[in-house]
Amino acid sequence: MAGFTGVQLFFGIKPVNPVPVDTWSGPYVGATIGAAITVANSNVPEAIRFRTMTVRLLVGSESKLYWYYGGTADSDLVELTTSGSGGGSTLFGGTGITLIQSSAGITIGLDGSVAAGNTGPTGATGATGATGATGATGATGATGATGSTGPTGAGYTGAEIRDNYLYITKISSDGSTEEINLGYIGPTGSSFVFDSDLTAAFGVTKSFGKYLRGDTIPAFGKTAVDVIKMALAEVLAPSLSLSSPSSIAFNQTTIGNTLNFSYVINTNGATASSGYIEYKRTNDLGWTFIYGSITSPDSYHHTFTDTQFNTLGFDYRYTLIDSQGGSANTTISIVPAAYVAPTITFTPTSTSSLESYETVYLREKGKVNTSFAATITRQSPNVALTNWDIQYQENSTGSFTSIFSSSISGNPGSTSFSGKNHTPTNTINSAIYRISVTDAYRGNTATLSAMSYQNVIFAGPTATGTITSATVRSLPTGNRIFLSGANPFDINTGTAYRKFIVALPGSRTITSASNFTIDEDLTFTLDGLTLVNDFAGNTAQYNVYFLENAITYSSNNILRITRST
Repeated sequence: MAGFTGVQLFFGIKPVNPVPVDTWSGPYVGATIGAAITVANSNVPEAIRFRTMTVRLLVGSESKLYWYYGGTADSDLVELTTSGSGGGSTLFGGTGITLIQSSAGITIGLDGSVAAGNTGPTGATGATGATGATGATGATGATGATGSTGPTGAGYTGAEIRDNYLYITKISSDGSTEEINLGYIGPTGSSFVFDSDLTAAFGVTKSFGKYLRGDTIPAFGKTAVDVIKMALAEVLAPSLSLSSPSSIAFNQTTIGNTLNFSYVINTNGATASSGYIEYKRTNDLGWTFIYGSITSPDSYHHTFTDTQFNTLGFDYRYTLIDSQGGSANTTISIVPAAYVAPTITFTPTSTSSLESYETVYLREKGKVNTSFAATITRQSPNVALTNWDIQYQENSTGSFTSIFSSSISGNPGSTSFSGKNHTPTNTINSAIYRISVTDAYRGNTATLSAMSYQNVIFAGPTATGTITSATVRSLPTGNRIFLSGANPFDINTGTAYRKFIVALPGSRTITSASNFTIDEDLTFTLDGLTLVNDFAGNTAQYNVYFLENAITYSSNNILRITRST
């Protein structure tokens, strides 16, 4: 009958461990022969048994070979009788080489196709000696020369499996040897590994774990179990956290930033293999390693000596890589606080008494004396205050002129002063004051609103008919207003006097007048006086008007005056 289909080997198998080639053959151990047979039958499934299948039994110090002789039932396992020479069974027979298994192991046999060395020819028979004289035996003829030994035949030996490749050693006729690689045979069972990567070639709606149609599965050198596990465990990026409670003040040169960081591995079965912290200054291109750790949670305190007034932030990056190649990084930035200029409270006070119609920023012309106080407060702790300077400008023209200045020492958080009195030219119409504060970085300037000095409108009852500058200035202050005041404006007559004066500065004139109380028009006469002194005694151009009644008013009346603009 034809031979069974199977793997044909042209070489011997050389195990590298003290175990048989066929693992079903045992050995099986028992205290008695019966016990060892039971162990063998229970370990060799009947479905894979076949007649002549051999197993090895170990009973104490005895070694036995048993085989399934008449069938494959448990009772068919009987002792194998071997010849004295060791006997054996043929595992493989091919052209030139036969692999034979016996109790001594696997041997390589050579058949007729691999010639052994020929026996040399028999030496020629020596010549028959001549018959001697009767009585004396002639000498025996010499033995002919022995024939030469034929050449050594070629052969094979030393079958060996290394790294899933089968090697044999070829012996040439001249005695030299050559190792021949007969190819990749691969392990079997759980030891099998793929000899190449795999390509996912199933339908577009199907997948093998994480692999989709067209994906390359990196199977080379991996077992089937490894590939299945790899397909079912997708590499996921770890989850990272990076934070800091630290802050940096403006112009802080001693830096100490605390970094708190942690991670969660999301890839199944993976562990952290590498983790590290890097930093750079904002706008820098490259990162610098400063700390490595795979502990979670963990922290690191980064110290650094910075240059003065450096506003670049500190950028930190936390990176973690797991054992399956999953990786992630996250960043934070700690930016120095912005510079904040010092605050200034700058307060002016008139050294002359102000009337009800006056403010420190709007006074009668000539009333120019002013006293200054200020409080300067540092807002950036690492920027020292260095000096202050009060400056002014007259009539909104020309440059500012310094009138008071002082240096600031001791790096205080704030500094104050008061009583800095200034008297500009008393004829000016306006003055602008400012204080300039300088610190180690920049500084600040506080500018006051312009102070305006104007001639006023004088009006009211008078006891005298002689009109002079002094008479005009003696009129009730309650009736005084600036040209920027109300138009028309009112005069309270009172009941004591019947004469009334209205003095308008510059070219202003009365356009109408009336007694608002009794609804009566009035006519004021322009007096000859044209010059009236201001607060400082400087004369100013005025139009002075006069009204004289026959009698005093019996009650207070309101005289309403409208002036030109």
